[in-house]
Amino acid sequence: MWHDGYQWSPYDSSTAALLEQNFATQSQMNVTIGSTVYTIDFQRMTQTNTSSRYVRKILREAAQTSSQGNTYVPPLIESDAGQMISKTFSLNLQNPNESERDKKKRLCKDITCWEVVTHPKEPSKDECSICLDVMFEPGVEVVKLSACNGHHFHSSCIVECFQLTSLSIKCPLCSHIYGIQTGNQPDGQMKVCKLPVGSLPLEGYENVGTIQISYEFPDGLQTNQHPFPGKSFKGTKRVAYLPDNTEGQEVLSLLEVAWKRKLLFTVGTSVTTGQTDVVIWNGIHHKTKPSGGSANHGYPDPTYISRIKQELKLKGVCA
Repeated sequence: MWHDGYQWSPYDSSTAALLEQNFATQSQMNVTIGSTVYTIDFQRMTQTNTSSRYVRKILREAAQTSSQGNTYVPPLIESDAGQMISKTFSLNLQNPNESERDKKKRLCKDITCWEVVTHPKEPSKDECSICLDVMFEPGVEVVKLSACNGHHFHSSCIVECFQLTSLSIKCPLCSHIYGIQTGNQPDGQMKVCKLPVGSLPLEGYENVGTIQISYEFPDGLQTNQHPFPGKSFKGTKRVAYLPDNTEGQEVLSLLEVAWKRKLLFTVGTSVTTGQTDVVIWNGIHHKTKPSGGSANHGYPDPTYISRIKQELKLKGVCA
């Protein structure tokens, strides 16, 4: 099964049949999903993007059933191609005695696919970059994360960085995101309108149409994920623009994923007005004017497309 960030979908029949056919006879094989080639390791049950070397766990079954008869669909891990590969999580649905810390450690291990690092025989001056204490001490577990160039930490430290509510974690050194990062954006509407060439031209993109994105949030009450749960917040309306060309359409598709994951807005204090408890942007900059240049949040701005794609990537949303 794979996931587009919003709903489950099965592998296409030919890929599923190919994987099943080779599962018992090969240790590794390459498959192409979309335009991306992956190396499937059946022994380690991993999938590696051959271009980025990004490693993800894979799962043969689409769901698991506990001894109590509860069906559990594993959480999701995102591949670089924007698909979602189901992954085995050792979540016991009937274990009320498990502490929150033990649950966090177990899920963090599964999501990052960490490996325990063997302590060196000779004394080491390495430090854990989270707590700044000596890395290798007797009885202290050190782990290496799977997909961010071998960064390693005390297991107890990296577990403290794990967000149990969103099943995601960001590497403290390189900001690589494991799992699916979600935000606390309030409920609202995102509407997209494509305008013909010349009707509302963006400066520097006069030869193409314009993508107009409208966001609208009503007033509401803050939840437990916001600064002041139960307190009212003021909604907002925002309009943003993209060029209706290949790169603008790519950014639009990424923004739609970020919207579904509630990453584009949050509740806080407006930098512009100083007003508190309002819906504000959440670090992904939009162009709100068709002209006026970057100083006025408008076009032209030659590096804008690359910048917004980088901002989205830092939140785990990439092409």
